[in-house]
Amino acid sequence: MRAGFIGKLSHRLSDWRDAALDRAYGIETCDLVATPRGAGEHPAHGYHYEPIQLAVFRRIMAALPLDPKRHTFVDYGSGKGRALVLAAESGFRRIIGVEYASALHEVAKRNVSRFCSANRAGASIELHCADAAAFDLPAEDLVCFLYNPFDDLVMRKVLSNIERSLQLRPRRILIVYRNPKHASVLSECRFLRCLTRNASFEIHEARATD
Repeated sequence: MRAGFIGKLSHRLSDWRDAALDRAYGIETCDLVATPRGAGEHPAHGYHYEPIQLAVFRRIMAALPLDPKRHTFVDYGSGKGRALVLAAESGFRRIIGVEYASALHEVAKRNVSRFCSANRAGASIELHCADAAAFDLPAEDLVCFLYNPFDDLVMRKVLSNIERSLQLRPRRILIVYRNPKHASVLSECRFLRCLTRNASFEIHEARATD
């Protein structure tokens, strides 16, 4: 019983720490949301919304071999916008959220508006209610962030778009995959090189191929 009590206490403490971002900016990003309805070709292929844990995001940032000020952060399945706010706090100069569920997109708009009001000198944050598989990437150095947002079918389409974009304009693109349920899809891609792999997340570097 003691172990169970300690486990519950630890979980509550973790939740309280993760809610610190919401308390700081008057936003709401914490609650898990069951698989939402979305637009586009792939409404049945998306997964539930779960906010990125602050401690995990910090570990990801520590593992990324880059200067965020020189990169654009793209969050596929941006949900309520927590990763976008954390990316802004981390120093990314431009931040883009792509979310197919209109209900989550509307929440993200409110959250981003409140964050930007409190952080007037912050980065540019753009929100797109769109199908990730059809989203055109900007021709800039990128960090593409995915918190297990969709299944392997959509993952393959997103990776194909990234490869095509890279071929059109060679540049630096890093892919961060949190909770890598479909990691084998990335491993199959010849244009990707794994830089970091653990049970929590993977980081891959995209390279133009002949």
